[in-house]
Order: sequence, then structure tokens, then C-alpha cells
Amino acid sequence: MKKINDETISSIKDLYNSGLSANKVSIILNISSRTVEKYIKLLGINGRNRKYILNENYFEKIDSKSKAYLLGYLFSDGNIRNDNNSIKLKIHQKDKHILEFLKKELDCNYVINVEKNTNCLSLCITSKKMHSDLIKLGCIPSKSLLLKYPNIEKEYWNSFIHGYFDGDGCIYFAEKNDNRTSQRQFKLLGTNEFLNSVKNYFNENGIETYDVQKYPKSNIYNLRTCNKKSLNKIFNCFYSDANYIFLDRKKNIFEKTII
Repeated sequence: MKKINDETISSIKDLYNSGLSANKVSIILNISSRTVEKYIKLLGINGRNRKYILNENYFEKIDSKSKAYLLGYLFSDGNIRNDNNSIKLKIHQKDKHILEFLKKELDCNYVINVEKNTNCLSLCITSKKMHSDLIKLGCIPSKSLLLKYPNIEKEYWNSFIHGYFDGDGCIYFAEKNDNRTSQRQFKLLGTNEFLNSVKNYFNENGIETYDVQKYPKSNIYNLRTCNKKSLNKIFNCFYSDANYIFLDRKKNIFEKTII
């Protein structure tokens, strides 16, 4: 039996816990079914004594702020695979409540997994229907190169961008001493096309930003602003009527930038 690496072992756990059979997992990972069965036992994964449940139609239509927020989070941090119709979200363990919120919204009983040798947790779901709906919305593999803004109702754009920010954005604040000006900055990362759509929406709402800029020797772009009035407006867009779970730690930093 050939030796396999930690990444493959983690994939065995994710795929099997997502509802796939050991035989299907072996085909996807190009290893023997005996190897898969061996690691299922070594990892202490319980046998199939229940059926995984899931609201597969959840992302069929984005008609709530919660759906828009979670779509934004998947746009930034989700891993969409075509070979097995899986959707995976991996986050730091201190943000476990986001995965619990996702599970609750999806009405699912999939297992939240601990990522080996990391401080991360993940939720991996297998659903042809949900995979197809996310692809139609623009949540695709190779997002870092091809991501485009989704076609959703404008009333949900604030929540969508909020989710994207929580997944792949940053808010920075550093208070200066000796009467020097404090430093503050809001930043999103993404593709040129996606970020320009966000920039245009921000501009429509009186939010000033720098032009979208490309990092040297990279295909990654950024959109940012250091304007205090603009930061205040973004804060209100995200949090004034948010009726869903979000990252409190980012909100706490954001509040410091607008004082």
C-alpha cells in the first residue's frame, strides 16, 4: 500500500463525511478503496448510520440578506470542485460560528471537520443541485482569476459585499501617539472586473475609493479606501440592518476606524 500525504488524508475525511462512498472517494483521489477504508478506520470516522440532509435549493434564488452574506463568503473563501460537485468552506477555528450559521441556514447535518495540523475548521458539502446553482451565480472554481459580480437584486448587495469582506477583506486601524494622525484602511482583494463592480456601487452611494490596483507580479487586485467618511458609510452599509451572523472581530476593528 503506497504512502499518502496529509492533504490526501484530509481529503478522504472531507469527501467521506460529505456523503460519498469509499469507492467514490477512491476514484476521485486515484487511490485504492482499501486505502480509503483503512484511513476511515484510523481517523475514527463513524459508519454510515444516518442520511445526510440538506436544503439543496438554498442558493437557487438569493432572496434574503442571510443568503446574500453567505454567498459573498463563498465567493471569497469557498472551494468549489467540479469533479465531485463539492462545496467547501474552510475558516479559522475562532470563527466557528460562521460554519454553524451556514449549517443552520442550509438545514443540514453535515459534520464540521478539524483540518489536520492547522488552526482551521471546514464544512464540505456534496450536492449537484447546489453546486449548479452556485456556478450559475458565478461562484466558480479558479475564482482568483475569473470571478465576476453575481446577478442578484441590488437590495442584497450590501449583505453580499459584507460576506465577501468577512471572507477576503481586511480593515486596519493603528492609533498614533505624539499627535500624529491615526492610520485606517479598508481593503478588498479579487479580480479586476469584480472589484470594479464593487467600486462602481460604492461610488453610487457616495463612498470614495482609490482606483482598483494590481499587485506587482501577480494576478491579484485590490480595492481600498482610507477616507474616514467613506469608512463610516461602508460600516453603515454592512451593519446598520444586518439580521444575520457575521464576524464580530472585524466589526470591532471597523468601529475604531470611524470614531
